[in-house]
Amino acid sequence: MSNPVARVAVVSLAVVLIAGCGIFGKDEPVDPPVELVKFDREFKVRKVWGIRVGGDAESLHLGLGPVSDGARVYAAGNEGKVVAVDTISGKTYWKTKMDIAFSGGPGVGEGILVLGSSDGEVVALDTLDGSRRWQTSLSSEVLSTPAIGENIVVVRTVDGSVHGLSTKDGSEVWLVEQEVPRLTLRGNSSPVITGDVVICGFDDGRVMAISVADGFTIWETLVSPATGRTEIERLSDIDGQLLVMGADIFVASYHGRAAMLALESGQAWWERELSSHRGISSDGSSLYLIDENSHLVAMTRRNGEVIWQQDELHRRNLTTTAVYGDFLVAGDFEGYLHWFNRSDGKLVARHRVGFTQISSAPLVLDDLVYVQTDAGYLSAYRAILPDKEG
Repeated sequence: MSNPVARVAVVSLAVVLIAGCGIFGKDEPVDPPVELVKFDREFKVRKVWGIRVGGDAESLHLGLGPVSDGARVYAAGNEGKVVAVDTISGKTYWKTKMDIAFSGGPGVGEGILVLGSSDGEVVALDTLDGSRRWQTSLSSEVLSTPAIGENIVVVRTVDGSVHGLSTKDGSEVWLVEQEVPRLTLRGNSSPVITGDVVICGFDDGRVMAISVADGFTIWETLVSPATGRTEIERLSDIDGQLLVMGADIFVASYHGRAAMLALESGQAWWERELSSHRGISSDGSSLYLIDENSHLVAMTRRNGEVIWQQDELHRRNLTTTAVYGDFLVAGDFEGYLHWFNRSDGKLVARHRVGFTQISSAPLVLDDLVYVQTDAGYLSAYRAILPDKEG
């Protein structure tokens, strides 16, 4: 990695994980994760299929997770394997193996699958057969999912750069650069394309709207100003996935705030003091956020008022939740999937996927939930609700 700013950000990871958002200290956890206790499950969870993508990346804290175009699920491992499988049966349509250490993505759209690597390589594959469309080199590591529009691929790199690339050949159309603080969390928020605008969160607590056509900065808003005496206290990264719903943007930052911004202007309609390095999910009316202590918080969309809070999985490093019918589902650091009731946050089911951490948010399509562990195991599960048993 040649970029000096990128080197600073990556070197700071060990410090941040121990003293910042991580749960493990030098010998014993300062505030340990709770042990799981038995409870009365309201339904069972059944495994539908599983496939190994490969690449044990538990200690690397990468940005790899499953995506879908509706008919297929795509996933990649840190050792260079990429697969396309049927959403229902798990049948492999194609798989390919490259000599590339994938670290971010994949993103899917416009007939291509785009992934980024630890060395700043970005690769586009044909979704039909996995053949390589193009490959290009960027300034530093990719730890987020590329966004794909009609003629543009937008890739965020850890040095604070946002690259607009041609979907045709990967050539650079525009470049936006943002200064990176000396100390940051490991990870980046994925860019979101909505209409003719790209929305992106940054490590200094800012959200920026960028023109898809030319990379022009339309507006930028400081959601979470750095405060505190030490660099760790001043961390204000926006690392979780931004949520864009209609004319509204929902965002959360570490050591900072959750906020609703106007898509058109970046104006903050409401702000609430909440620290999170995860994204925000929604069922259309309520918002769901995992705070820095792995407490699940439900808020109103209109003003951010807290509806309920679930703290029974304290410090278990929960992923961003996904909406599954009347429930929410999230993974944790020991490979468990947890189901919560959307109305009150009550734990209603649990299933162990594996014995390694789940870092990426589960993906839900219809009645199936897809999850990828940090050890590179991709699997699909179905909740067997009482009225569907038998």
